[in-house]
Parts: sequence; structure tokens; C-alpha cells
Amino acid sequence: MTGVSYPKVWLDEHGIIRIGWGRGKIKLADMHCAHQRHLAISTLPQPVLVYAECGDTMSIEWAALDYAASQEVAAITSASALLVSSFMQQHFARMFLWYHSPPYPARIFRKETEAIDWLTGYLPADRISGSPINDH
Repeated sequence: MTGVSYPKVWLDEHGIIRIGWGRGKIKLADMHCAHQRHLAISTLPQPVLVYAECGDTMSIEWAALDYAASQEVAAITSASALLVSSFMQQHFARMFLWYHSPPYPARIFRKETEAIDWLTGYLPADRISGSPINDH
């Protein structure tokens, strides 16, 4: 396999899980893959920054949206920030929050720094106190 496979899921230096979708339609199988990659990093609730920048014509299966708001995903998500870069992406993100209403706090952002600032409030207590992230 060559190149980067998507979704790309990683833990940043702040203790925030980041999910990058790349381009193309997001399917239920992709959402399951992101969840499994998140579980490989942490089984405890973590804040998540989602790069929802899949192009101006985002395409996401309804079942994938349902799964993103499921109790299974909520069990490891303390909050989610959806980072968008266009009006159309912002519109789709609002529709997701309206129709699928996740059981964890979720907000839409246009600036990454603002999203990180907001997500920092949902870090586990040991991350807020300045403890380093364990890299196994």
C-alpha cells in the first residue's frame, strides 16, 4: 500500500485525537475504520478534532453520520470540533449536528486554533495539569 490511507487518525501534542478524511465520499466502513484507529490510540474519552474538509461537495453516507453520533463513538469522545473551510462544508456540518445530534458536545469551527482552544476544556484532568502524553 502506498501513500496515506484515510481516514488518518492521530494523537497530537495537546492530547487531542485528530481525524483527517482526505477526499471523497465517507462511507460507514470509513467511519468504523476511524473508530478502530481511535480505539488503538485511546479507549478513554478524548476530545476529537475532525477535519471535515473533504472538498466543497462533501458526501457522507447517512449510516456513517448515524454511527458518528452513536453511543459506541460517544464512549471514547468527550467532545468533537468540526473544522470546515467553506460555507458548503459549514452547512453540511450544521445539518449533521441538527439531524444526528451527537450525545457529546460538538461545535463547528473555521479556525483550527479556536477549535483547539475549545477542545482543551474537554481534555482529561491529567492533560490539563500539564502531564506529558505517554507515547508507549
